[in-house]
Amino acid sequence: FNFDDENINGADLALEIQKINKNLRIIICTGDDSRAALKAGYEARVHGFIAKDDTTGFIESLRSCFPIYDEFYRLFAEENKSLKAKYEDNQKYIQQFGMIGRSDNLRSICEIIDQSKDKKSTVLIRGESGTGKELVAKAFHEKSIRADKKFVAINCAALPHNLLESELFGHKRGSFTSADTDKIGKLELAHKGTLFLDEIGDMPLDLQAKLLRALQEGTFYPVGSKEEVRVDVRVVAATNVDLEEAITENLFRQDLYFRLKVIEIVIPPLRDRTEDIEPLVRHFQLKHALHSKKKILYRTIEAFLAYKWLGNIRELENVIEMLFVLSKEEDISPKSLPRHLFEYPSENFRSYTINMDCDYESFSQSIQKFVEKTEYNFLMAKVKSESSIRNAAIKLNLSKSSLQRKLASFGYQGKGACESESL
Repeated sequence: FNFDDENINGADLALEIQKINKNLRIIICTGDDSRAALKAGYEARVHGFIAKDDTTGFIESLRSCFPIYDEFYRLFAEENKSLKAKYEDNQKYIQQFGMIGRSDNLRSICEIIDQSKDKKSTVLIRGESGTGKELVAKAFHEKSIRADKKFVAINCAALPHNLLESELFGHKRGSFTSADTDKIGKLELAHKGTLFLDEIGDMPLDLQAKLLRALQEGTFYPVGSKEEVRVDVRVVAATNVDLEEAITENLFRQDLYFRLKVIEIVIPPLRDRTEDIEPLVRHFQLKHALHSKKKILYRTIEAFLAYKWLGNIRELENVIEMLFVLSKEEDISPKSLPRHLFEYPSENFRSYTINMDCDYESFSQSIQKFVEKTEYNFLMAKVKSESSIRNAAIKLNLSKSSLQRKLASFGYQGKGACESESL
């Protein structure tokens, strides 16, 4: 068989290649889209056809041949190596604090936690609901010199005024109708440890005053008691309320605000730290997949990147749990995602938005560059072998001016073998 025969067609070549290895998948790049050519190709067990200059078709055909190509390209693409190294370093560091992610934002939070591990300074954590404020609070405790003592949490928005005061400061028997026994409050339970005050922005004003005194003096009176209790507690508070606005509306004490804000942590919403989405998805996948063989594809994660996630990490986990319960696909693709994920795209999402033809932003550009480089190398090899642009153009069935323009578009300046016919 003469592989140098210029008259050979793709179907004939495919048959000969399959004699060498019948397991190869063959894609033909062709300008002949006639019915006869397509029929001959399929009879030769060709896997697909690509029209010349059709980058999109190339991507689709390549992905249909190699379902895991997306993963390989993503992991080994040259342009991603330095970014991948940084992500791995961030992720390894962040994991030491019991958190999942790889963003610079999350790493900065962990660095603050590390720097304050031997301090008693109060901490104010701010962020939208579902961003992981309690997880950050626990990291402050577990990395501190108080880690061997109790971490005590109380949600200031979950209890009515009278019960919140009792929960926080404790009470003496008979101090109110249902006080049948003495009760130790959360503040005393956290002695030598850490007290986490979640949703501090919803605490009533009079309790704020009592809390402020406890923070400043290290002492307080349980409800109905005349005996002062002294405690050594580090307080970490969290809120999704705009405290500055609450102060102007006389809903939050300014002095308490400054007392809490010795160390301030602002957790960005998930939509502003999309680098954390993939490791979170993989974490929740392990958590909810159990013995299932299902997995979430990278292009599905790309769809996650386009969504606002107003419920942040909590909403992300709920969606993933739903996918593992209801999806009929083993390889979970974007078509399994709930419709609302496509109806509310993120306003600050970058140009790739949701690309159902490609699993990563730069793939189409990389393929285009590859095609251009291959074409340039082919043309230059022909020019050098023929020793002139004119002869090369004849062999390529092009006019000399067309070949010159093509070479000029690649930046060729007529040096080397063809200096006599420079552009």
